[in-house]
Amino acid sequence: MIFRESLLRVADNSGARLVRCVGLTPPLAGEGDLLTVSVVRCRPRSRVNRGQLYRAVLVQCRRPSSRWGGVRVGFRSNRVVLLRRPDNPRAEPLPLGTRVLRPLSLAVRRYGFAKLLLLAPSLI
Repeated sequence: MIFRESLLRVADNSGARLVRCVGLTPPLAGEGDLLTVSVVRCRPRSRVNRGQLYRAVLVQCRRPSSRWGGVRVGFRSNRVVLLRRPDNPRAEPLPLGTRVLRPLSLAVRRYGFAKLLLLAPSLI
């Protein structure tokens, strides 16, 4: 579960390394939920700057989630993928980076982020 002011790592190559959650759609966020984040730490000469606000989708969560068959799956850290605003407001949000460097949770598939699934190395 992610709360407001939580620090999250970034799972793509957008240039940001660490972000802080500043806004949530639900009161508590889980895998696949949209967040509003602010960049805390970034790589030098990247396309993102410190303090900028972005939308992000939570792709890995430390808290274990239950799956069918009684399996519980959790990750080592909380990770997000930054999103850019599409030209058409009704279109699906697109990832800011060109690669996703970490495996994604299966919960992301339920929420319909098709482009994100294509960029991911694997699904867990």
